[in-house]
Amino acid sequence: MKTAILNTQDAQIIAIKALEFLAMEEERISRFLALTGLAPKDLPTEIQNSTFLGGVIDYLLNDETLLFEFCEFADMPANLPQAARLKLP
Repeated sequence: MKTAILNTQDAQIIAIKALEFLAMEEERISRFLALTGLAPKDLPTEIQNSTFLGGVIDYLLNDETLLFEFCEFADMPANLPQAARLKLP
C-alpha cells in the first residue's frame, strides 16, 4: 500500500492489522480495552465501525513506541498509519 493511493478500504485494513497487533499480547489489548471501555465481546461488532477503526489508529499514534512496534510487525513505513487515519472518520 502506497501512501499516495491509500483509500478507505486500505485504511480499514491497516486498523484491523493494528487491532490484531494489540491482541497479540495480553497487556497491550488489556490496556486498549481499559482505555476504550470495551469488553473483548464488543470487538467483533466494533471492528465493522469505521469510527472505531479510526480510534484504533489514534491509540497507536498516541504512543510512538507502540506505533513503531506495530509498523515493524506490519512491515510498513511509520507514516502509513497517519495517512490511514486521515481516511477514517
